[in-house]
Amino acid sequence: MQKAYKFSFVAGGLLLPETAAVARRYLEQPAWDLIRREVEVGELLRTTRASSRSRYFLEIRRRFRAASPFEIAFLATEAELSRLANFAICCRYYQFLGDFMVEVLRDKLRLGDHTLGNVDFYSFFQRKIQERPELETLSDSTRVKVKTVLFRMLAEAGIYDPSTKTIAAPRLPEVLVTAYQHAGDSDALVHLLVGEGK
Repeated sequence: MQKAYKFSFVAGGLLLPETAAVARRYLEQPAWDLIRREVEVGELLRTTRASSRSRYFLEIRRRFRAASPFEIAFLATEAELSRLANFAICCRYYQFLGDFMVEVLRDKLRLGDHTLGNVDFYSFFQRKIQERPELETLSDSTRVKVKTVLFRMLAEAGIYDPSTKTIAAPRLPEVLVTAYQHAGDSDALVHLLVGEGK
């Protein structure tokens, strides 16, 4: 039986600065209890509300469990590597996002279609209900929230331009491509719109 899709990405999208801050601290000292305390008192994450800091930390820690050690190192580096590695990890952890990349964006780009709209999301969602009936239980407002945050994550990854509603494959630094190739992680490259796919 397939695992149910996780939609907890709606809590904050890619969480780029927060993830980079946690990754840098983790590489200095990989002690989650210490990092959690620093988050709780506001030393590590600058989010104003304690509840937001706690929620972001829990989500980032879950994502780290799906990350390879080399990806955590990338998360702590300059913006481009951090952003793209973050997105690849999110596609792995949130299978809904990964499936959307493979089944919608890759197909659109292969056909030379560079536009992305609401109809693309809702058509994908309806197709997925056939495979995953639990999706039918999501309220209309939750579906809208999932779509909104998913599109925001695509924009944060540099794949989607919300002002023109267009998509494009990101330019991947060679060091990132090489790392995924050496790790044998073809799925990450597919999610980043490189390679032949499954």
